[in-house]
Amino acid sequence: MNEDKIIEKLIEHDQKLDQIGVVVDELKSFRNQQSTANDEMITILRRLDEERHFTAAWIQRVEEDLKQTKLEVGQIKERLAL
Repeated sequence: MNEDKIIEKLIEHDQKLDQIGVVVDELKSFRNQQSTANDEMITILRRLDEERHFTAAWIQRVEEDLKQTKLEVGQIKERLAL
């Protein structure tokens, strides 16, 4: 009779271990999905950061061109006595 209880417990433990294995597999799958999603977001953020640097440089060039244009317009107005 004691052996029967031991056998029942072993069967219960086997079933629980099988369930744990399924949960572990699901967690691994979820972690992989999250890692993929995070990698995609990081890629987008890097592109946005690079774009921000290029945009800042472009704005600086435009501002320099604008200053030069204002100087030239001022000189033209001076010559035309406006």
